[in-house]
Amino acid sequence: MALAHFGHLLEVGYNQLYFLIVIMEFYLLFPLVLWLLRRTKGHHGLVLAAAVAAQFAMAIGMHWKLLPDVVVAYGQENAACYVLYLLGGAIVAFHLSDVHDWVVRNAPLVIYLTVASAIFAEAVYYLSREGFTHILGYGSDPFQPSVIPFNVCVIALGYLAGMYLVRPWRSRRTKAAVRIGSDNAYGIYLAQMIFITSLGALGWTTFVGRAPFYVWLPLTVAIASSASCHRSSSPTSAAVTFNSWRRRRSSPLITWRLDFRDPESGRCRTTRATPIATLDDITISIIMV
Repeated sequence: MALAHFGHLLEVGYNQLYFLIVIMEFYLLFPLVLWLLRRTKGHHGLVLAAAVAAQFAMAIGMHWKLLPDVVVAYGQENAACYVLYLLGGAIVAFHLSDVHDWVVRNAPLVIYLTVASAIFAEAVYYLSREGFTHILGYGSDPFQPSVIPFNVCVIALGYLAGMYLVRPWRSRRTKAAVRIGSDNAYGIYLAQMIFITSLGALGWTTFVGRAPFYVWLPLTVAIASSASCHRSSSPTSAAVTFNSWRRRRSSPLITWRLDFRDPESGRCRTTRATPIATLDDITISIIMV
């Protein structure tokens, strides 16, 4: 029985670890994605539009169960349900400098769209929960189409937050917190359920049922995060890795350097964006295999 259950977990993933299956699917599909984007050079806008349409089509089919039962059953492990994020991320990598400049230049617009899309998604959830209407679907579904705009906007907002947190005037403590957080974020994501499950076994659920959420929620996050930080090693990202943190004493100004391999020529290229940091030279390597 235990062995069969273990095989089932390998098939579908344990809780949030299903996304490791999705990542492995991305690895397998990446050569095909790279070939597609090379063949469609100059038409990446059309590819992105097709990816957006496919993402909404998959979300609608999953949400209203218009697809075959097996596809719905394995929806969260199916890379096709994340086609916009796979193709969109690859297209961003092809045009990294232009995307960086646009996002930074239009920061207020990014913030506004993130807030607006969040309000829209919450409105759909509220209308469904309160029973006013289900014309836009049900809010308790992770494949709810209304969250797709928010997902895209919050990714851009996260990029802006990263740029903002490494500004020159940041305190040493803030910079250290950013570095620790970026190094351990993926490890915390992988290991959090170990500690959350352990807390439940120790009677934490009884405490949660009696204490208000603003008491137990910060405690839960603090315990799980601190424990995970001690146990997890620094991850290596498949797309973006912070590969150099070195102190430069001779220069008062340090720029954000983007080193990446040109998918067309195979040569390494380096671009420089707006200077953003002093002392700490942060090099981001964008690797296109």
